Amino acid sequence: VVFLEVQAHRISSLNEVVDGLSIRVMGALPQIPRWASSGTGGRRSSWQTALNESVDSARTLLLRDASLESVQAVMIASAQPGEGKTTLACHLATSLARAGRNSLLVDCDLRRPGIHKVFDVPATPGLCEVLRGEADLDSVIRPTGTEGLSVVPAGRVNQAVLKKLAQGEDKPVCDELKKRFDFVTVDSSPALPVNDSLLIAQHVDAVILAIRRDISRYSKVDAACRRLSMLGIPVLGAVVIGLDDGSYDFRY
Repeated sequence: VVFLEVQAHRISSLNEVVDGLSIRVMGALPQIPRWASSGTGGRRSSWQTALNESVDSARTLLLRDASLESVQAVMIASAQPGEGKTTLACHLATSLARAGRNSLLVDCDLRRPGIHKVFDVPATPGLCEVLRGEADLDSVIRPTGTEGLSVVPAGRVNQAVLKKLAQGEDKPVCDELKKRFDFVTVDSSPALPVNDSLLIAQHVDAVILAIRRDISRYSKVDAACRRLSMLGIPVLGAVVIGLDDGSYDFRY
């Protein structure tokens, strides 16, 4: 019974991340209200402002780490699906562009890509086509409606792409992107179900974990951190998603 309770333990507070998992909290995003997608007027504007401020706080810490530790390419990871890594990756890359950085968002969640839907760009060609030698980088880097932000969609994955990832052939691509952009944000697959994110993480500078309140399980996040640590991949910290609006005074 104790074992099952530990396995089912879901993270519900910042203290569990800081004290229990010993992970630095870089930011906390508010819970997305049900009316956010359909609301209009000042109410929606106020909530969007609060979200931007929360993301910008995480960006501030990231820029500080970048200046001290030469961090330029960051992968957003999660232990399991549904923990908000794609949401965090999109908002963080957009925040970096708002701060005047030449920002690139790369969709490396090859099994379930979603970046092309968020920014309304063609799904192919993308990173997979580059790895297979069917396209060059210039043809897959797409501008967005946000000034200073570009995206690279995932493309169409197959076994040939997974084999090239295992052989480390994505490293030259990552190195070239770092030459072209101030910051590269990588959205990855969840760390536990598939191996892709662990392979890609070895070619970025650091990882930020996305943790969703009452969804992320303590034991799973801990296992993901241990896997990254065994590969020598630095974890800058975590951004916790889904805090109650009362956690901060959003109406300041």
